[in-house]
This record gives sequence, C-alpha cells and structure tokens, in this order.
Amino acid sequence: MLMIRTPRALVAFSVPAACLLGHAQSHTLNEHSSCAQYLGNAGILVATKDVKIMFDAFFNDSYGGRFTLVPPEIEEPLFRGAPPYDNVDAIFVSHAHGDHFSPEPTIRYMRAHRDVLLFATRQTVDALKNGGADDQLIDRITAFDLVPGESHPPLHVKGISIEVTAIQHNGGEQMADVQNLAFRVALTPETIVMHLGDSTPDLELFQRYHDLWKRTPVAYAFAPYWFVTSEPGRRILDKLVAAQSTNAIHFPSQASDQREAFEEEYKTHVLTLPGEVVVVGADTPDPCQGDH
Repeated sequence: MLMIRTPRALVAFSVPAACLLGHAQSHTLNEHSSCAQYLGNAGILVATKDVKIMFDAFFNDSYGGRFTLVPPEIEEPLFRGAPPYDNVDAIFVSHAHGDHFSPEPTIRYMRAHRDVLLFATRQTVDALKNGGADDQLIDRITAFDLVPGESHPPLHVKGISIEVTAIQHNGGEQMADVQNLAFRVALTPETIVMHLGDSTPDLELFQRYHDLWKRTPVAYAFAPYWFVTSEPGRRILDKLVAAQSTNAIHFPSQASDQREAFEEEYKTHVLTLPGEVVVVGADTPDPCQGDH
C-alpha cells in the first residue's frame, strides 16, 4: 500500500514517526514498511525500521530562488540529529552542483555525525577537500570516478546494498564534464530506492541495466521532473524502473502552484513541500506500531 501525505495532512493522518519531526523512530515501522521524507529540491530522507539514508540533502544554492532549499525547521533538527534525522547510516550525493551539494554544510554535518558514511563523485570529494575536509572525514567517503555508462560493482556496507551508475547530466554538451550518479540502494529486500540525480533520460543506457534491475522491484524512484515530461523519461520510469512509488523532484519553485495540474497531466506525484512524506509497505492507514 502506498500513502502520500502533505505536511498539512500530517495533522489529520497518522504516518510513520520515523519520517516525522519530533518523534523517535523506535517501533514505528514494521519489517516490511518504509517511508521517505522530502527535504528540498532533490533532497530525500528514506527510513526503514533499522536503516536511514539521505540523498542530496546538504546544499545552499537555490540558483536565484529557482529551486527549493531545505527550510530552517528541517535543517536545524537535521544537523542536530533530532528525530527523525537521528541514526542516519549514509548520505549520497549525485553530483557537485550547488542545488544538490555544498561543501560547507556537508563538512559540518559529517563532523557532527562521525559514524555517517558518504558516497559521491570524485568531483564532489575534490570540492570537500578544497573546502577543508580533513583526512578523518575523507576516510568515511567512497568516491566514484566514472564516465557515463559505467557502473561500479555492488557495495555492501552497514547492511545496505549500493549500486552506482554514471549517467550524463541533463543539458547536453555544456554539462558533459559534470559527473552525475544514479544510485540504486537496497535498505532491505523490500525497500529499494532509486535516486537519479540530474540524469538525462537516456533510454538506451537504462535498457542496458533492465535485466539486472527487474530481479528486485523498486519501492521508491526519485527522478527529476524532466523524466516525466519526456517520452523516453516516462518509458524509463514506467517500464524499466517501475517503482511502487514514483516521485518527481527538482521541480522549479516558481512553478509550485502548477503542481496539481502537472500531476493530473502526467499522473505522477510531485514533491514540492519540504516535510512531505511518502509511505510504502503499510497494510493499514497507521503502519506505526508501538510507542512514539
């Protein structure tokens, strides 16, 4: 079962406390359920009963107000490690653009949370080094120096399975030098997440991995909105990724009032409100079992 709740609706409907501000994670998700919280632009928190990860969560450039920043009411508890942002296992950075990643907040977060691992491009790691990251912090980073079409053998860390594929950044030749990663991360056998960063909807490249990916269904797909508006992108999402919950991200802030029309036209959920929660695997309207 899939449930989607906006921040306003959270007052009226119960969703897993593992993805809600001001709640502890303990006993809020069963072994087969999970939730995801939208943080801003392409930033996502995903939680299961025992694992939490974040994608593209630490950035400070809205590109002149074009894209949604993580608001203070989320950023403050996130850096403090207050629920639901406690006990994060790993963070993932798709690429080193300021609306997905900035060195200063990333370094500040990793210094405050010394058990968190980071998975990112080589360009991202270079920016962290130039930003003052010390050797102890760098030791917790796995860097991928891949060209479009290359993938890395699966990694298994902290009980998480991680598949990484380099896909050309959207925008053609002017973005050819930007390393961009698509992550396919299994938190549990039931909770597999795909985050596509700023990938271009390259149908031929995605078809190359279809036989491998279809063996294990995807719970959540987070794709930039241009996948939804292009025919190759829709084919990728509908036929090749085929997630239980497909969510468009990176939606321009100035177009947020067009969200409802966009969702109606393309039959795809759009994330625009920081704090919005998506739930997969709940058998009842309240998957939260136990105290919270």
